[in-house]
Amino acid sequence: MKKILLTLIFLIATLSVYADFADSFGGSDDTGTKVDFTGSLRYEARVFSGLGERINNIPQAYLNIDVKKKYSELHAKIKVYDVVENSNEKMDAKVDLDELFIRLFYDNFTIEAGKMKVVWGKGDQLHVVDLLNADDLSDTVIPDYLERRIAENMLKVNWFPFGSASNAKAEFVYAPTFTFNKFDQNGVWKPYAVYNLEKFVNEGFSYNILKHNKFDDGQFAIRFSNSVNGWDYAFSIYHGRDRMPAYELDLLNKKITIDNNRITVFGLELGKIIATVNTRWEFAYYLGKDSDGDDPTIKNDRVMWIVGGDRATGIHNLNLNVQWLGNYVLNEDKIKENKILLAPNFYQNIDTDYDSDGDYFTNMIVVKADDSFKNDTIKPAIKFIYNIEKKDYMMENKLEWIARDDTSISFGYTMFYGDSDTLFGEFYKNDFIFLKVKYDF
Repeated sequence: MKKILLTLIFLIATLSVYADFADSFGGSDDTGTKVDFTGSLRYEARVFSGLGERINNIPQAYLNIDVKKKYSELHAKIKVYDVVENSNEKMDAKVDLDELFIRLFYDNFTIEAGKMKVVWGKGDQLHVVDLLNADDLSDTVIPDYLERRIAENMLKVNWFPFGSASNAKAEFVYAPTFTFNKFDQNGVWKPYAVYNLEKFVNEGFSYNILKHNKFDDGQFAIRFSNSVNGWDYAFSIYHGRDRMPAYELDLLNKKITIDNNRITVFGLELGKIIATVNTRWEFAYYLGKDSDGDDPTIKNDRVMWIVGGDRATGIHNLNLNVQWLGNYVLNEDKIKENKILLAPNFYQNIDTDYDSDGDYFTNMIVVKADDSFKNDTIKPAIKFIYNIEKKDYMMENKLEWIARDDTSISFGYTMFYGDSDTLFGEFYKNDFIFLKVKYDF
C-alpha cells in the first residue's frame, strides 16, 4: 500500500509539473486540455497439471492516463499485480509505474522523454532489431510482447524530413541506462541457466555480475523508415549492450564473471503484401568486440533474421501466421578451439558461445492460427513455437468469448516439451490449464 501511495503522489506531482511546462511550451494558443483515463482489470487462474495441486491466481490492473494539449502530450501507465500461488495465501499487491513520458510537437519534429517502450521491427511479436528495452521473463514468454517489455529512461527525437504527412521518418534515441533482462528466481519459471549457476555456487564457485550504470554505458540508436512502391523499409543502427549475457569461467580460482558485452547492431526491415501474403522481414548483424572469435569471454559476431507473413486462408475466417527466426553464430571453429586441459586427455571448453550439441546455426518456427465465429464473439486460436535443432516446443490452445465490447473470457491449455536444458523443455513440468477474464474501461 505504501508503494502505491508513493507512486500516486509522484504521478500527481508529475502531472502538475507537466501542466505548467506544457502551458509555457505551447504559448497562448495552447488553451485546450483533454484528459483520458483508460485501462483494464484482469484475472487469470492457472492449474498446473505436472506440479501436483499447484494453482496460481494472477490479478492485474492497468491504468492509462493521457493528457493532451495542442503542442504536447503526457502518457502514464500504472500496473498493479500479484501472483497468489495458493487460495489461502495473503495477497501482496505490487505496483509499477510501467510508463511515464512527455511528447512535444514542433514543426517537423517530435521530442519524447521519459520512461518509454520503443518497438522497432516488422515481425509479429518477434524481433531481431528491437533492442532498446529489456524483457521481463519472470512469466517466461506467455504475456504479449509489449507487456513483457521493461520501459527504459530515454530521450527520443523523431524527424519527418518531408513533413508529418510523409511516411519518411528518422528516429534518434539515447538511453542513459541499461536494464538487464528479468528472470524468475524462485518460482515455476526459473530458467535452466539460473539452476546451472546455483550448481556452480554449491560447488564452491563465486560469481560477479558486472553493472553498467555509467554515462558511457548508455545506449544509442538511429533508424530511418519510409515506403516506396508498396515496400515498407527501415534501416537502423544500435550501439549498446547485448541482452544475452556472456560469462568468463575461471576454473582455477572458481570464479564466474557475467557480463553484457558491448555490441553494435546493423538492422534492415522490410514489409510488403506479396500474392495476398502480408510478408515481414528483419535482418540484423550483431558486431561485437571479438570478430575473430579468439576471446572465449566475449560473444562472437552473429547474424539473425526473421522471415514470415500472414494471410487469410479462405477457409471460414481462418488466418494463418508463420515466422522463421534464424540465428547463425560466426567462427564456429574458434569456439571449439577455446578449451583448457583439466586432466590428462580431458579438456573443458570455456567459450561463452559453446554449445554441447554443436548447434551454431539454429532455427525457430512460430505458427499461429486463429478463426472467429458468431460475429467475431467466439475466437479459437492456437500458437506453436518449435526449435528445430533442439526439438523443444511450446504450444498454446485458446478459446476466447467476447461477452461484451468491454469484457472477454478465455480459457485454454499451454504445454511445453523438450530436454531439460532447452528453451521450452526446461518447463516440461509446467503444463497448465488457464482461465482469463478481462474488463476494459
